[in-house]
Amino acid sequence: MKLGRFGVVAFVSALLLAGCGEEKKQEEQSSAQPATEQPAAQAPAAEQPAAEANTASTAAAPAAEAPAGSGGELNVYNWSDYIGETTVDDFQKATGITVRYDVYDSNETLEAKLMAGNTGYDIVVPTGSFLGRQIQAGIYQEIDKSKLKNYGNLDPQILKALEAFDPGNKYAVPYFWGTVGIGYNVDKVKERLGDNAPVDSLDLLFKPENAEKLKDCGISMLDAPSDMFQTALKYLGKDPHSKSEEDYAAVEKLFAGVRPYIKYFHSSQYINDLANGELCAVIGCRATSSSPPPVRTRPRTTCISIIASRRKAACSGSTRWRSRKTPRTSTTR
Repeated sequence: MKLGRFGVVAFVSALLLAGCGEEKKQEEQSSAQPATEQPAAQAPAAEQPAAEANTASTAAAPAAEAPAGSGGELNVYNWSDYIGETTVDDFQKATGITVRYDVYDSNETLEAKLMAGNTGYDIVVPTGSFLGRQIQAGIYQEIDKSKLKNYGNLDPQILKALEAFDPGNKYAVPYFWGTVGIGYNVDKVKERLGDNAPVDSLDLLFKPENAEKLKDCGISMLDAPSDMFQTALKYLGKDPHSKSEEDYAAVEKLFAGVRPYIKYFHSSQYINDLANGELCAVIGCRATSSSPPPVRTRPRTTCISIIASRRKAACSGSTRWRSRKTPRTSTTR
């Protein structure tokens, strides 16, 4: 199943999620606008392909089509490359609602805007590990589940897991789940490390002797401390949620050993760079690095989610639609 089809399902649910606060927002905050606007008829990342369905959908059935011409406006802030190429345009045609759609590439970027207030966004899509404290900060409004006709199609196990961050599933609807893993150029890695290259292990990038040999063809890692620190802790056989200073000192030492060989840290640029042959090995999100590159004459690339053992382990995560409260000034926070 393609992302485009799934995106329509989840996106429609997301828009319904915002419906319970739309009238109030229009009356009280009609002048609020997102920081950066993107033309609604375009995909959020034009150079990036729609991801294949190797990330799991949590909604199983399509939503009923709403009557056209209902009007209104919805402001959405989502991860880059996390929606179908035609989803926004399809939704606008089906509902008559104007969508303003912007993208970000890290939880930290999103959280900084949310905590500052007055973003103008109605729907945002951060990952679960950031949800709890954002709920405590009073950023989100509760979901009116009676308006979500397909809520019963959500995976009960996923919903139960999310209760660790959102007790009672009051504020969030699951959208994607996936893992942090390795993406690599098959031919370039084999050329430098041979037939026995540890492509099924984070040894590929965390062992200095391997990273040094891959430096010339390009290495990249996520610019996301919450993802990279947990991945490194897991690799070292430690608790990925550790609060031990000694554990983080070990992580610092691990990164220091390979830092000279890393081309850059970024949470979205690697998608096209790996596809176009400008990188040969990355630590990235499974949802994006496994997408087919957007050029026909692309190098051979593959992606692996590393989950087999403690030294070959990466952390899983998920993203959720969340309904933002009407933007508030600092005096009412």
